[in-house]
Amino acid sequence: MLGSTVVLRRSCRTGLAFAFALCVTVGGVLATTVSPRDDPTNALPSWLDDAHPERQLDVLVGRFDADAWLMRHSGLYDRDGPLELRVTGLLDGRLLVGLWTGALGEHEVSGLDLFTFDSSRRTWVLLHYWPAPGDAGFELDEGVFRHGRLELLGQESDAKGRVLDARTTLSDISSFGLRWESQLSADDTITWRTPSVFELSRHDDTRPDLAALLAHDGGALAVARPDQSDARQLLGRWTGRVSRLLDDGRWVDSTCRYEADPLLQGSAILERWHEDAGETGPALERVGLWGHLRGTGRRADRRSWEMFRRDDHDGHLWSFAGDFRADGGDFVCPGERGRLVARMAISHPSDDRLAWVESSTDDAGETWTERVRVELERAP
Repeated sequence: MLGSTVVLRRSCRTGLAFAFALCVTVGGVLATTVSPRDDPTNALPSWLDDAHPERQLDVLVGRFDADAWLMRHSGLYDRDGPLELRVTGLLDGRLLVGLWTGALGEHEVSGLDLFTFDSSRRTWVLLHYWPAPGDAGFELDEGVFRHGRLELLGQESDAKGRVLDARTTLSDISSFGLRWESQLSADDTITWRTPSVFELSRHDDTRPDLAALLAHDGGALAVARPDQSDARQLLGRWTGRVSRLLDDGRWVDSTCRYEADPLLQGSAILERWHEDAGETGPALERVGLWGHLRGTGRRADRRSWEMFRRDDHDGHLWSFAGDFRADGGDFVCPGERGRLVARMAISHPSDDRLAWVESSTDDAGETWTERVRVELERAP
């Protein structure tokens, strides 16, 4: 089962990237038509402009049809699908959310992909979340878009638990589509095999917003499943106050708004955060994706979730992992090389109140300093 899951994930990830490149291509030919952000006096499309790499994937926003070519045990490829990909942009286009729906073989599938540009590393990051029966977890790839070609590198596990190198490459880009290859290596990248190839074509000129994407998913949180029900405490629309600790030791307050919606039948939660401008600085926008972890090497008796988030000021993608409980939840950020750097503690939620504290540590968790306090009430 795990082996097929690996192929499924690579196939699906392949699809999103295909959409990627399709966008890149369409942009090269129809720059002023597809991407209104392009300067009409500049003949170079934004997604080919190295001076503005965060705009390279602007044209990914839209609706796409995908055909899959999957390698069978015989080494031959069979055509599969179809799948549909809908992509919307958040944080003024700095983060793209893609929702996959459709079928592979006899199984209906759905999944999420997030693309974000890490300005500090000047690389693209793909966050891939495709729940499958008995198995769910995030996969993260990183790479660069250069000379009309995108290459992302990461790792996956096969059915035997071996860690494999993974590579996805977008090439043969044209105004109508592109070739996206998903490859795996079991010998430290000496040789590669290609389990899947996707072909994506733009369905129409639709540019779905977040509301349309959420409506298309249509999956409420599966509260009947005890391993997910405690996550309900986040869902809904909230308003309140956030307090931040300044370097001089003072706490300052700002008003804030928080929204959280379920996706993929409750296996994922998409959150949006808005913080008004104040003494701490300009207004802050942030997006996060929570994913429920199953069958990924973690203790089976724990209710484990992981969350990735980024804001419109810091291009880095931060991750937190931990457990929800009926009385809250505790999540830690491992930072570089697994060294603890931050913690998020949710305390005593109720139907109409939600609160959490974010802390930092300089000694790998020996001591913690509170940095952020959030108090929210459910919006009417």
